[in-house]
Amino acid sequence: MDVSIGGDRLLRLFFAPLVVVIASFYLFPFEFSFAVGVNTKMAMAGFGIFVFLSQMVMMRNSSINRGLLRVFLWGVLVSICGLVSVFYNGTSDYAYATYAVSMFVWVAAANVVVLVIKEVHGYVSAELICRYLIAVCVFQCAAALAIENFELVRTVVNTYVVKVASTVSSGNSLEEAGRLYGIGAALDVAGSRFSAILVIIAFCTMRTGKSWKELTVLLCCFVFVLIVGSAISRTTIIGAVLAVAYWLYSFMTGELAIKKSVFWKCGLTIIVLSGLIIIYLYNNSQAFYNNFRFAFEAFFNWAESGELRTNSTDILKDMYRFPDTVKTWIIGDGYFADPHRTDPYFTGISYSAFYMGIDAGYLRFIYYFGVIGLATFIIYFFKVAKKCIDNSCGYKVMFIFLLFVNFIVWIKVSTDIFLIFAPFLCINREENEASDAKDIKPGAY
Repeated sequence: MDVSIGGDRLLRLFFAPLVVVIASFYLFPFEFSFAVGVNTKMAMAGFGIFVFLSQMVMMRNSSINRGLLRVFLWGVLVSICGLVSVFYNGTSDYAYATYAVSMFVWVAAANVVVLVIKEVHGYVSAELICRYLIAVCVFQCAAALAIENFELVRTVVNTYVVKVASTVSSGNSLEEAGRLYGIGAALDVAGSRFSAILVIIAFCTMRTGKSWKELTVLLCCFVFVLIVGSAISRTTIIGAVLAVAYWLYSFMTGELAIKKSVFWKCGLTIIVLSGLIIIYLYNNSQAFYNNFRFAFEAFFNWAESGELRTNSTDILKDMYRFPDTVKTWIIGDGYFADPHRTDPYFTGISYSAFYMGIDAGYLRFIYYFGVIGLATFIIYFFKVAKKCIDNSCGYKVMFIFLLFVNFIVWIKVSTDIFLIFAPFLCINREENEASDAKDIKPGAY
């Protein structure tokens, strides 16, 4: 059913929460306890692949297909680098040797999200995708608070949802470790996605025209995701820093659609109100006190001991151990995870869940498929961003900052944010340009 017929706003508002749920299944995939082995992203991809292949056969959106083909080819090159390392080293760790398959699955699932948005609104654009990605992260943060504070919600989620990342470095479950988690959103994987969304929110605030209401909503979302997202994963702070950098860039270059006075008035009002709420909860809620100190541990340590550090950064420092052979530098050792988990014949040292006990992204890639593989992977992301920019020309700076998110996160962890780019790969440039004007009108949010 095309609920956009007749421009029925009520129907769109009715179906919008359904789109948020579907987008959440994509952005934070998980397995149901009654269907272990197939997560929500994979289920969506099954349908998405059918639709995607149908579009290619019918040559619909051919410009998208040609651009996607070039991106896929670079993804295949990443897989080839992984395969060369695996075969040369005689290992059985195909983590990134199968990256092309993973990439295709993400795009297929993203295509489902794009199709649903188009079905509900009658069109799809980069702006609409941004709105739903923001809504998903707000929903996940709200879900994390509900799981933390309501026993019924926690019981239902823990009973029917199999968390993808269910343990922390200590080996305890997230609940035992006292860590916040959403519905499939946990640890650094969630933090990297929250970081990307904070950058997207910052970009959207500069496109709000004269709508102070829209700006207020966006800035409230920013503060909410920053605080709760940081309690889920402190990696979220990377996005906050880049968002501030983007705002400074916009003010210096004049690339903003809203008046500076409106921005500052809304911003300062929200900061003051948020500060008052934080102070009250910090002094009256033990749970908030613990989560807030964990989220911003680095700043508390700085204020109390003069050291800008966290337990995670201390561990990360010890992980920076570089390869000691030329072969490893060039093509890697072919191991990404602990070899004892993937190779029954491995007789070396078992460090942890990661090869060499290293979780730092850049080093894990080098140990897996060397500098050649890492360079190919980096170029691949530049190609992904370029294709997104081609599809949505007005979002060039946003995609550049999203690249920054990806590459900075790799300093800490190996997860990537290709899934953030994927929906923007699935839209048509001509259609996006025609519909984008609908989105940036004052009050359109």
